[in-house]
Amino acid sequence: MRVAYFVITVDRFNNVPIGGVENAIQRYIAYLQERGHTAYVIRVDLTRGRNVIDVPDAKSIDLIHIVAVWSRECIKIMEHYKGKVPVLLSPVYNDRSVMVEHMVSDDPEHAAIYYGFLEELKETIPLACALADRVIVLCNSEREALVNAGAPDDGRYSVVPNGVDASGIRAIASSWRLPRAHAIVCPARIEPNKNQLRLIEAFQEFRKGRDDNVQLWLVGLPFDDAYATRVEQVVKKVGNVHILGLRPTWETLMLMRAARLTVLPSISEVVPLVALESIALGTPVVLTDSSFIEDYLEDAVTYVDPFDSHEIAHAMRQSYGTSVAHGLSEYVLKEYSWERIGRDLLRVYSESIASYEY
Repeated sequence: MRVAYFVITVDRFNNVPIGGVENAIQRYIAYLQERGHTAYVIRVDLTRGRNVIDVPDAKSIDLIHIVAVWSRECIKIMEHYKGKVPVLLSPVYNDRSVMVEHMVSDDPEHAAIYYGFLEELKETIPLACALADRVIVLCNSEREALVNAGAPDDGRYSVVPNGVDASGIRAIASSWRLPRAHAIVCPARIEPNKNQLRLIEAFQEFRKGRDDNVQLWLVGLPFDDAYATRVEQVVKKVGNVHILGLRPTWETLMLMRAARLTVLPSISEVVPLVALESIALGTPVVLTDSSFIEDYLEDAVTYVDPFDSHEIAHAMRQSYGTSVAHGLSEYVLKEYSWERIGRDLLRVYSESIASYEY
């Protein structure tokens, strides 16, 4: 089997995994290659204009899988391959219009950029899903969100969940001997959707009256320059907040294992991999109530309104230093391991190729 993955990149981040999506693709590729298949990534660079990029000849591949490419480039790629090879799409979709509505009053110039992106998304998501031979979603709630956004409501959807590196996490957990640090970690790109400014505000409220010198670690790529600058300016004025930048996956996992709480108060998420990894590591999670992770964990994490710093602070007080529910870490490691997800993905690929009408 020969699989080509298409993923968005930006020139200054070329070849750098900028989030869970690229980390997932690298694991997909490793899983396929370990089983004798051919798989590789083609990056769609949005900084180079709106022209169709050079793409491999359809005769050299058996299937293409487009992951989180929502722009008009996605449509061009799909149209190029339509009728030649199976075209699969993983939208990784959730509605971000609320984020832009909130930004209009806070940062109108910045909001205009995201508004343009959302307008394009309204056009491309229904069309991309209609062009795809198979749409791979992370959960049924994502499928419902796509249909609500105008995507076809038919049988083209397959659920392949997000997954964790079970063997790597077990190795960290079994070898860990240090006590947990007095720290809270937010493993996320620094950008408006991830909501670090409101998290810092909540953290300041959380710290009042405490004498344990608790720290807040911000771990992630400064993806949006203007927002990252604002975060840096705020951090300089407050205590105990540290911007650690992008870290290798293994180091991010170690930081989540070292911390007493993982917080991800994003304005919108789909199924954040770091939340699953944190639970698998035994670290409790406070998470935005605008995600689909309830499909996986139900009420095993604490959900918060991402626009309410007081609610976030309260949830942090309630969850800090607690333990995850008995058996939950092992449940995540078994039900959402990369080995199991890889089998599901390979099955979808094989079925798509076998049923394709050339």
